[in-house]
Amino acid sequence: LKRGAMKEALITGAAVFLLSYLFVTALIKISRAIDRYKMKKKTDKIKVGQRYEYKGYFTDPFERGKHVIKILDIKEGYTLYEYEKSPGLLFSMELEDIVKRYILITN
Repeated sequence: LKRGAMKEALITGAAVFLLSYLFVTALIKISRAIDRYKMKKKTDKIKVGQRYEYKGYFTDPFERGKHVIKILDIKEGYTLYEYEKSPGLLFSMELEDIVKRYILITN
């Protein structure tokens, strides 16, 4: 190859690399935005007074109903809750964790 052809090939390769990098970066950002939107739709459904149970306990017939939590308050992406078996002890958790780990029992 001559110098001119090598230079053109190098520039073309760099351009292809840069464009593919930008394309992949854009896809990742779009994917993350979609995930945030889906999670927001799920967390918006969480309301005060709802009862949830941890997925692991819900699937175990001997433990089901023993580990129910009740939502008492929601503020800035966190929920305040108590266990029905021991009212008065308050806990807090991110709304996203409720969506990921718990099953809605009652509205």
